[in-house]
Amino acid sequence: MPTPELPAGGGLWSVDGTLYAVYYVPDTDVPLLYEFTAGAPDRPADRELSMAEVEAMGGVQWGNAAELSGARGANHWDIFMSQIERQAQTQPWLMEPSALAAMVDSWLRDGDPVPGVTNWERSLNADQRAWLRTLYSDPRTAEVRLEQSRELVAGAARSWLGPYYGNLSEEELDNWARRIASNEDQGRVELTEHLRNTRLAAFPEWTDPNMTYEEIARIGRSLFTQVWGESPDETDPLFLQVASGRDHVASMELLRREGWKRGVTQVVSDAVGGLLQTTGGSVRRAM
Repeated sequence: MPTPELPAGGGLWSVDGTLYAVYYVPDTDVPLLYEFTAGAPDRPADRELSMAEVEAMGGVQWGNAAELSGARGANHWDIFMSQIERQAQTQPWLMEPSALAAMVDSWLRDGDPVPGVTNWERSLNADQRAWLRTLYSDPRTAEVRLEQSRELVAGAARSWLGPYYGNLSEEELDNWARRIASNEDQGRVELTEHLRNTRLAAFPEWTDPNMTYEEIARIGRSLFTQVWGESPDETDPLFLQVASGRDHVASMELLRREGWKRGVTQVVSDAVGGLLQTTGGSVRRAM
């Protein structure tokens, strides 16, 4: 039998007299061993070890070296790992040694990971296993699900925090979208808790943890309409200050002062009208 055409970057170990192709889990010292049952390379082994020594290193026997024949070339390796590293920003369990081992194994064999093979995979919930399968077997569906999750996150942030505090960065949107796409129930719970805590920090005067920005802003909008005669710019720090306060009389006075400074038509008109009424309809310029 001919020697399998192995992916670049591997080693050749003799373990208790049996030859193995060996690859390391990236960024770890954990070796993956593939046994040569036939077609072993005609060259000396790089290392000679006992199986006890391999196990002490955390080594894992992953299969037969023949499974690696025809696997993807080394030029795909950087792309593969960059995808894993990006996903691991919001799914840290992907960087567990056994998780990486499962994915490296699937990459080396040019196949898809089969959930349930390792202790790590058995520890995943149904949503995480389904997401792992989707990531590798149906990238287009995964992309659609991520986009839907992004929209969900953006909508929830606007509802809880409004246009000022709820304007999440692209990185935040991506991170939360991946969490929800990989584990929707838990991701939604964690997102809601995060947004609730952020809302409490942004508007501490409103202590009900279940009160959203929309409920708080409704009062602020009403005060702006009464005093300024127009809808507010909800990204204006003045609006946030008014919405944060619970003393509506003080908020209306603040709006009159700021409205006069900014030349708001209704505020200026009301102030001049009040002054004319006080002076009997005659206002004289100071000399």
